[in-house]
Parts: sequence; structure tokens; C-alpha cells
Amino acid sequence: MREPVSPHGSFLTDWKSLTEVDKWSTNLLFSLGLIGYSLCSTWSLLLYYSPAPITATASGQSLQQLCRITFLSFLTLTFVVIWLLSKRMTSKKRATIFSVIPFAIAIITCAILLVPKVGAPFVIIAWGISGIGYACLVLNWVHFLGSMDRGRLDLYAITTTIISGTLYIIVSYMQYTPLIIAISVIAMLSASLCGFLSGKLPAIPVSRDTPKKARALIAGKPFLSSLIYSIAMGLAGSSAIGFVSAYGALFIGMSIVAAGFFIAFASRRFGKNLKPLMARWTIPFITLTILPMPFVNAPGRFACSCVLLAACFCRSIVNRQAQVLVVSRSGYSLGAFSYGRLANVIGALIGWVLGYLAFSGAARTNEMAVVIIISTAALFVVFGTFIISDYFPAQQEPKDGKGRCEQIAEQFGLSERQLEVMTLLAKGRDTEYITEALVLSNHTVRTHIYAIYKKLNVHSKQELLDIIEGEQAKE
Repeated sequence: MREPVSPHGSFLTDWKSLTEVDKWSTNLLFSLGLIGYSLCSTWSLLLYYSPAPITATASGQSLQQLCRITFLSFLTLTFVVIWLLSKRMTSKKRATIFSVIPFAIAIITCAILLVPKVGAPFVIIAWGISGIGYACLVLNWVHFLGSMDRGRLDLYAITTTIISGTLYIIVSYMQYTPLIIAISVIAMLSASLCGFLSGKLPAIPVSRDTPKKARALIAGKPFLSSLIYSIAMGLAGSSAIGFVSAYGALFIGMSIVAAGFFIAFASRRFGKNLKPLMARWTIPFITLTILPMPFVNAPGRFACSCVLLAACFCRSIVNRQAQVLVVSRSGYSLGAFSYGRLANVIGALIGWVLGYLAFSGAARTNEMAVVIIISTAALFVVFGTFIISDYFPAQQEPKDGKGRCEQIAEQFGLSERQLEVMTLLAKGRDTEYITEALVLSNHTVRTHIYAIYKKLNVHSKQELLDIIEGEQAKE
């Protein structure tokens, strides 16, 4: 009798053991999720870099900056509120609320922005409440992402970046009215697909010690790491926003697509070494990229911004995969992920404000831009040298295998007996040896192994050993 197979792609058995119905169902959900999450990412790109605000009122670059700052402010507040209230949200309630809110907000913002000669305050309000809708939508999608196996999660992170960058280019070149309608339709389709898929997935377990567990997983150095890269992304977006009404959308979209293809190539070329390589070189690269920005003209600054965006999206793809993996195993996906996303939105907000002060009409002198950029570069160097670690706590490990097993057991909530079984598995012992060593029945040992695989979201002994031993080679 074969093991049960989850309908959302987290396999407990070999692919060959699945029936044709299982394969069709799994691939259908996978494809719908890929489309829906790509639309969600496209909505965020359009809210960040769409030319809609300047087209709406012809008020210039200042309005675009204020729209994005308002959007990020509302986004930050929404993540804070959701994180604080997340323990009170059941899976069913969450799925319903987080699908309805972005759908309704997309309709409201479309109605506001299609009013003839709409005033700048209403445009800013529309972008602000869009931040609320996007926060709900992306948090709803994390349930789907967290249910995946590692291979499919890697594929999602890369593929959705490429698809969303391409859709952003296409939609950005529409005329104003089709553009606003397209933005709203994209949001509504993504919310609808997410709501449909939520009914096909198991409920997210709610843990009583959520705040403590969330901080242990994604606080400290991982939080600071995400903050720094998000500052760079916000700075790049703020510097590039003045060009989105011309050919800028093409180059911004191409930068994002290029990031997806680069990570796809680098993942095959470097494998597990990609993450430490990016940790070593990304911060020096983005620091060198922002330094010339105060000393070049506007097109040169835009070119630096596109390069900076590409580098930040490369890092974002890798971090998204790592963060979802950690959060999906925490036992509290909603609270932990909303807490983790705070680093991204706060950093982007800081970066956008810095770019606005340095390069918009608010910058009185070029000296102000020089001071802001040099200070930001110094901040990157300090954090990159002394504070930022490339690893999430779940991926950091001591040099000895036993200590690593203890760390994994604490991380994923393994019992003492499961820790003993996993330690013996890490030493290469088979089921028969474990049965004799621990004085357990064969059935009990297999039950413990099944529980370990399920908690760690692995499907074979080799994948378990990869988690235990794979990172030790870096020591």
C-alpha cells in the first residue's frame, strides 16, 4: 500500500507510484498556482513602477514618489496589524478575508483612477489602499508556497520572476484606461485563483508560541539582511521612477527578467554554493553600483538603478525560497511570514525616501545626494562586514553532526526519541540497527522516520542527509 500523497505537490513517495489522476491533479494545481502567484508579483511591480500616477494627473515625478511612499507605508502597517492579529485568524477565515479584500480593493482603486481629471490626493489614496490589498494577497499565497517541496519552490521563485517581469513590460505600455483596468484585473484574477487553491490545501497549524518561534526563525541577522537589500531595492526604484513613462518600463522589466534567468543558470552551475557566493559578492556589488549615482546625469543614474534592481531581485529570489522554507516549517506560516516581510517593506520604504530626498525636486543641492549615497554605502559596508549572515537560523549549524541534529530537532519540534533516530540516520545506520540500538519495534522506528520526514518536509533519506550534512561542507 503506497503512502498518501498530498494534492499540492509535496510527495511522500516516488513520482512513479502516483496514478495518472494524481499526476493530473498535482500538475493542474501547480500550474494554476504558478499563474496566480505570477499575477500577484506582477501587481506588485505595477504598483511599484507603473506610470499610472503621472498619467492620471500629469503632476510629474513628485506625485509618483508620494504614491509609492504611501503604498509602502500602508503595506508596512498592514503587515504589522496582520502579524499582531494572526493568532486569532483560522485558516478558513484567513483564506476568505485575504481573497476578498484585494479583490474589493482592486475594484475600488480602478473606479477612483478612472474618474476624469481625478485629483492627486485621490490617486495617492488609491495607491495607499492598494498596499493593504497586496499585503493580504501575498500573505494568502504563502500558504500555497509553504506547502511545496523544495524543488518546486525553487522553480516557482525563478519562474514567477521571469513571468511577472514580462507581464510588467507588456502592461506598462498600455494607454492609461487599459492600464488601470489591467492592473485591477490582474489583482482580481490572482485573488480568485488564490481563494480557489486555498480550499484545496490543508489548514495552516496555529502554534501558541508563535511570536517566540517567529523571532527565532527570522529575527536578528536575517531580518537585518533583508532590510539592507530592501533599502537598495527601494533606492533603485525611487531613482528609476522618473523614466517609467518612456522606455524605462522596458529596461526595468528586462532587469527583472534577467535576474530570473541568471539565478536559473547560477543554480545549475553552483548548486548549494550559490547562496554563500551571493552573500560574499552581492553587498560589495550593490555598494559599487550606487556610489556613482550622485555624479552622473539622469540617464546614467537610471542605468545604475536597473543594474541595482537586477542584483536585488537575484538576492530576492534566493531569499524568498529560504524564507518560505523556514516559515512553512515553523508551524505558523501566517504570523511568521508577515513578521519576516516587515524587513522587506520597511527597507523598501527607507530606500524610497532616501532616493526621493537625494534625486527628486526635494533635493536642494547635489551635495545632499552625495551625503545620502555615501552614508548609505557606508551602512551597507558596515552591515555586510560585521552583522549580516547569509544564513537563516535553520541553516546555520555547528561543525559536529550531533550538534547539527540537535539544532534541527529544536528548530522543527522533534521529540527526544525522534532526535535519537535522526542522529543514527545521520551516521548511516539502517532501520534494523536503530531497532536494536534503541530497543524499539520495527514499526515504531518506521513511524518515527515518517514523522521526521514530514516535519522536515523531505521525502527520502538522502534529502534528510542533505539537510544534516550538506551545509557542513562549507565549514
